[in-house]
Amino acid sequence: MAPTEESILSNFLLLPAALPTFITLQKFTELFPKSQRSHPQIRLLYRELQYLRGLQTDEIQRNIAKEVKRGERQQREVVKVRRKTEKHEMEGIDVREIEMETE
Repeated sequence: MAPTEESILSNFLLLPAALPTFITLQKFTELFPKSQRSHPQIRLLYRELQYLRGLQTDEIQRNIAKEVKRGERQQREVVKVRRKTEKHEMEGIDVREIEMETE
């Protein structure tokens, strides 16, 4: 089965978005000067960053859902236009001509 627009966007934008995916608490702590690495505020800062990242991820998920709905509407419009075009094209064709071509 072909991947959906939602799965493509989610896999690309959401899976790698979690903070521990690209920086662990240990790596985050190592960004600070050695004298400050044991400070308890670093852990709190990391947790706050995780929380904010989670809010961003939630917003991205909502935007993906909106985009999927928008894509579905566009697809329905394309189908509607195609049907209308085909109907107009068929109205201009003489059925007798089709019958003669098949004989």
